[in-house]
Amino acid sequence: MRRKTDKRILHILRLPIEESYLKDYGGFLGPLGCQPILFGKSENPLMLTAEFLVSAVDPRVAAAAAKAAMEVFVAIKDEVPATENHMKNVEKASVAEKFNPTYGMANRGIAGTGDCKEDDDANAVTFPASVDEKMEQIQTAAAAALASAAVKAKHLAALEERKIKSLVVLLVETQMKKLEIKPRHFEEQQAKI
Repeated sequence: MRRKTDKRILHILRLPIEESYLKDYGGFLGPLGCQPILFGKSENPLMLTAEFLVSAVDPRVAAAAAKAAMEVFVAIKDEVPATENHMKNVEKASVAEKFNPTYGMANRGIAGTGDCKEDDDANAVTFPASVDEKMEQIQTAAAAALASAAVKAKHLAALEERKIKSLVVLLVETQMKKLEIKPRHFEEQQAKI
C-alpha cells in the first residue's frame, strides 16, 4: 500500500498544473512587441552608428555633440577642400599640357605634402598650434562622451540587475505557489478515491 501511495504522490507532483497557461500564444510578444528596434532598418551605416551612439549617451550629451557638430559644419561649409582645389589646378595644367601632379601640393595641406617635421627621437608629426588645440578639444569631447556613456552603462546595468532580482523573486514565489497547489490537488484526488 505504501508503494502505491508513493507512486501516486510522484505522479501528482509530475502533473502539469500551470504549464498549459505558459505555452505559446500564437506569436504575441506582449510588451516586447512594442519596444523600438535599435538600429532600425536604415541602410546607411553612418546613420546606424549615429543612432547607436545617441542611444548610448545621455540626451544632453547628444544634444551638445549635435550642436558642436553643426557649428563645425557651418564653419567649414563654405571652405573649398584642398584636394578639390588641387584637382582643379592639375586639370588646368593637363589641358595646357604642362602636367605636374605635385604642382602646388606643398602649400595646399594635402596629406604627406605639408611641412610636417619629424622628431629624430620619436618619429612624431608636429602640427600647427590650431591643429593641436582642435585635437585637444576633440580628445576632451571624446573623453566626455565616453565618460557619459560609461555612467549610462553603469546605470542601465544597475537597473537590469534590480529587474533580474525582482524577476527571480517572482519566479521563486510562483514556484512556491505551484508547489502549494500540487498537494491540495493531491488531497482532492485522494478524497475522490
